[in-house]
Amino acid sequence: MGIRDWLPGHPTDEHPEPAVPAPASQVREYRELLRTLPPQLLVELHRRALLAVDPLTRLSILRSAQHLLPVGSRLTLDEVPELARLLVVGEAANPGVFLVGLDDVALERLSRLVLMLHQADGAEASPLPNQPPPGSPNQ
Repeated sequence: MGIRDWLPGHPTDEHPEPAVPAPASQVREYRELLRTLPPQLLVELHRRALLAVDPLTRLSILRSAQHLLPVGSRLTLDEVPELARLLVVGEAANPGVFLVGLDDVALERLSRLVLMLHQADGAEASPLPNQPPPGSPNQ
C-alpha cells in the first residue's frame, strides 16, 4: 500500500508520469511569472497546481520547502494553501531560493501546471474582440 492509497481523492495509479526535466524555456517562463504576477494570483495558481500534482510530487515540494524555508517546517501535506503562500513569499523574498532546491520532476510538474493554469485563466478572462471586459459599465 502506497501513499496514494490513503490520500482521499487521488488515483491509485502506481505508475505516475515519467520523470523528465523541465525544458529551459518552461523554467524561464515560470520564473518570469514569479517576477511579474501579483502575489495573490501566484498563490492561487500555485494552490491549484499543488492540488493537481500527484501526492508524491506534492510531498517532494513540501519537503523542499521545509528544508529551504524553515518557517514551513510544520506544514503538512494537506496544508496546500499555506504551502502555496510559503512558496510565493519565499521566492519573492529571495528569488531562486526555492526553485533551485526542487528536484527536476517537481520543478517540471509544478512549473508546467502553473503555466497551464495561468494560460487557461488568461484565455477565460480575455474579452472577445469588440466586447467590453467583464464588469465594465458598457456590458
